[in-house]
Amino acid sequence: MKLVTHAIAVAGLIIGGGVAAHAFPVVVNVVHGIDGRELGAARELPVDIAINGGCALKGVAFTQSALIDANAGESYKVTVHPADGKCATAPVISESLTIPNDGTTALSVVASLSAKGAPQLAVFNSTPRFFGIELAQVSVRNLIRSRPLFVQFKATPGGATKRQSIQNGQADYYFDDADRFSYRARVATSAKGAPRFTFSGVVSKSMVTHYNIVGSAKNGFTVIKEEFDALRNLR
Repeated sequence: MKLVTHAIAVAGLIIGGGVAAHAFPVVVNVVHGIDGRELGAARELPVDIAINGGCALKGVAFTQSALIDANAGESYKVTVHPADGKCATAPVISESLTIPNDGTTALSVVASLSAKGAPQLAVFNSTPRFFGIELAQVSVRNLIRSRPLFVQFKATPGGATKRQSIQNGQADYYFDDADRFSYRARVATSAKGAPRFTFSGVVSKSMVTHYNIVGSAKNGFTVIKEEFDALRNLR
């Protein structure tokens, strides 16, 4: 069985869901996806990230990520600061995030730039379990400036999907309940153009694999790959 969905993430998104009987741990993967050259700085653009006022991550450079444990149903204030080791400089991003209490087990939070070049937090659900079924998950996310992307998946076992258009802040997902399957994702920058990127690999149940495409035509595109066990807190 396969299920392909289309998801949207919005900067400053407050995610809400239905109320579950019990709250549980949720893994949040925080990704630094801003190429400093887009803001007239060095490419690495190290930042400090504060959560609810506490300086949780320090000196995080472009393309780096970190897993943070959160709790379903709780709200968090996330601020991103030019690095000084204290989160004392003025934030360039300040957003609220409420973790849904609806069975979500994992989120990706990508500090990135909007289509117009404004700093944003793009939030994506990385839960690989639906209706009690564990699924393998692969996605391609568009976080580049001013250009849509066009994505097509092919999986074995499985099949090929139609080419899907995604804008900045959107993702195209491929889910499969096979214990292991091989995939290939072709990504173009025009509706009928040749692929600009090709991603491939093998995934298994509970694993999520995400390809965040960031940057711009001016400074070049960068692919930031996320791969982690999205059910690690529930085992």
